[in-house]
Parts: sequence; C-alpha cells; structure tokens
Amino acid sequence: PDIKVYNLLIKGYAKLDRPDFEKARALFEECLNSKVTPTIVTVSSVVNAYCSAGLPRKAEAFIQSVVSNLPELKLNQNSTLFNTLIKGYTKCRCKVLTNTCNCLVCGCSNPDEALRIVQKMEEYGLAPDEITFNGVIDSLCSSGRFLHAKKVIDNIMSSDMSKVKPSLRTYTIFLQGVLRSL
Repeated sequence: PDIKVYNLLIKGYAKLDRPDFEKARALFEECLNSKVTPTIVTVSSVVNAYCSAGLPRKAEAFIQSVVSNLPELKLNQNSTLFNTLIKGYTKCRCKVLTNTCNCLVCGCSNPDEALRIVQKMEEYGLAPDEITFNGVIDSLCSSGRFLHAKKVIDNIMSSDMSKVKPSLRTYTIFLQGVLRSL
C-alpha cells in the first residue's frame, strides 16, 4: 500500500466508536517497515487515535518518539498536531467511555495540560488558532473555571502574537459553559 492507503486505514481506526489506537500504531509501524515515508497526516491520525481513546499522554510520547526518529517531518512546526493533543487533554473521559458526560463540573478533562500544550506551541513559534483557544476555553468552563476562561479570552484579544480574535463560536462556548453550571 502507499501512504494514502495507510492514512485512510489509520484514520478509520481513530474514528471507531472505540478508537483502536493499538491497530493505528501497528499500521504506522508497518508503514515504516515497508519503507513508506509517513506524512504529518499519518502521524496526526495516530495521535488522534490515542486522543480519541482518552490517552493524550501516550499520544505525546508517540510524538516525541517520531520527532526523535523522523526529524525530517518537522512535527514541531505543525499546529494541527498540537490542536489534536489539546483536544485529547480537554475531552471529557466520561464522554470517551460512555458517549455522555455525567459530570456536573467536569473533573475528567485537563485544561492545565491543554494550556501547557498552548505554551509549547508558542515556544515553537506557532500561533494558536481559534480551534486551539475554543478547546481550552471549553475545557476551562467544563471544569468550572470561568474566570480563567474569561482571562484566556481577554488574553486572546490583547495578544500581539495571535491574529485570532474570539468569534461568535468562542463566546457561545463560554456562555454555554457558564449556563451549564447554573
């Protein structure tokens, strides 16, 4: 198979009701063993499989191993990869396992880790985008940290680095988070 076939198969494993990160990772290894050069899409798809299964730390470890072994992919220069990691840290673990969040205040998502990933992005010179911020804001709101979410919105508005400004979607996420807590 060529890289397009590997990418499609790996994406498929990530999109299952119960994402199969093991098979996604095995296909990645098979791709390497077949001397087919993975792309950023290949790596992002494996990362998505881990994150969709609620395993963002394993996704990060996978990224580190790929960065070490395949530096030519320049993974540190790709915001999609970082946004996928942020999604992994901000996703409610109940929702991953049962498709429903049963948390009044979500203790399963990890907005602090998501904020750490945003900081890493900035260290690599990548400007966070609307997807980045909306994920972090949603996670902060789900965790009951509305003032911190508001502060993130304020920082976006005043940041020189970010060309992104809060959108209607950003404010909707914030307001829905506040309303959920009432």
